[in-house]
Amino acid sequence: MSDLGATILKALLSNGYFPKELPPVFTTVDFGTHSGAILKDWEQGGLFGVKQAKEFAKVGGKRFRSKYNYKNVPATDPEVISKPKKLYERRNIHITHPIPQALLSRELADHWPKLQKWLSRQKYSEDEIIISDRYERSVKGINFPIHQAKKSYLEATSDWLVKTDISRFYPTIYTHSIVWAAYGKEKVKTALKNYEGSFADRLDVLVRSCNRNQTIGISIGPETSRIIAEIISSRIDMDFSDQLNSLPGEVVDRLQDDWTIGVGSLEHSE
Repeated sequence: MSDLGATILKALLSNGYFPKELPPVFTTVDFGTHSGAILKDWEQGGLFGVKQAKEFAKVGGKRFRSKYNYKNVPATDPEVISKPKKLYERRNIHITHPIPQALLSRELADHWPKLQKWLSRQKYSEDEIIISDRYERSVKGINFPIHQAKKSYLEATSDWLVKTDISRFYPTIYTHSIVWAAYGKEKVKTALKNYEGSFADRLDVLVRSCNRNQTIGISIGPETSRIIAEIISSRIDMDFSDQLNSLPGEVVDRLQDDWTIGVGSLEHSE
């Protein structure tokens, strides 16, 4: 692992593993610091295995040497904590099992440059996925003031506003859509074998392992989930921009899954 990868892995597991709502007495700093050695011990102890390139079926008579994936990773149940949200509403947050969570963090850390290319498709959000120990959490926080300023600008300058969001965003994410978002849905669906053992396929496997191997929903709490969600949101940005190339970024504000769009006519808004 590169120095950058080791730094990112440590940050994600030291200060991005437990939900931020937990009291500070609950910490994973030591786990993050020693995560590289811990993962080696777990693999040598048989707590998970790695499926190598030669174990994948050939595609067009050839093997992809870059392929690998995980096997025998436990399909774990996250610990669910219910917390107050507003008024009488409540929200579930999760503490995931350390084995799949550490593997997921390592995958993201190992392939950070590739991940940045996927995130660069982002068109309409003012936030960046940057990891540093300078932040309160491992990932740079959401800039709420700039979102509020942009929304106020749109309200003042637009004849019509379109507001929408994705209902229950994290709990309804289809994990296979991680691969679609990374490489393109049509490309993947027409050549599934090509993408088995790819980086995004490994993310799909590990995200499911954190949640009883279910294909619906990602955990709420770890910073890795914010990264996974932004991979999907960045693809939505790109596809939306391609379909409506007359819509510049300055008239759209996307705060994760919440959209505000300023338009000049009712017909355009529809």
